[in-house]
Amino acid sequence: MRPLTSFATVTQAEVVRARLVDEGIPAEVGDWSAMREIADYRILVPDEFLAEAAAILGIDPPVDPAPFPPWVNRLMVGVAVAMALFVAWALLVA
Repeated sequence: MRPLTSFATVTQAEVVRARLVDEGIPAEVGDWSAMREIADYRILVPDEFLAEAAAILGIDPPVDPAPFPPWVNRLMVGVAVAMALFVAWALLVA
């Protein structure tokens, strides 16, 4: 299941979910709010129904974020190794 769109209230999200289900698209409402003051109720649909569900709602289908370039993974490994070596050095010196 992937997010299609989001709403500020659970009522809005449930109305849209019901519309999609009536059209034959399996859909769920997910509560992604980190805090109760910031509501974020997302409509979740299976990957194979994303384009059709977006067309029914008259919105653009979500796009996949660009993957990280390969050098980012190598940089993260290097940083992790450097941190581990620093902690080992700090423990030996102390």
